Amino acid sequence: MAELKIFIPDSLNIRFRRAAMNAYGYGRGSLSKAAAEALAEWCKEKESKQTLETNKAEGTVHMESPSAPKPHPEILTGPENERAPVAGGT
Repeated sequence: MAELKIFIPDSLNIRFRRAAMNAYGYGRGSLSKAAAEALAEWCKEKESKQTLETNKAEGTVHMESPSAPKPHPEILTGPENERAPVAGGT
């Protein structure tokens, strides 16, 4: 496991410690758990944004409307949606 020393504003330190203790209690490791969760979420957000920007620059962005209904997999046709035969069955 790695050690990471960071410098943050006092106000953020207080907010973070309060939130970490509320989420994980006052026991040992609470700050580490909360920090790992926060850093993982931050990385995920940045990586996702970077991928989107890269795809946009390459012209490969395929945005789907979140309200557009997706067809049920059994309705779709094509070899990837065909069922494999069941041994000894129908």
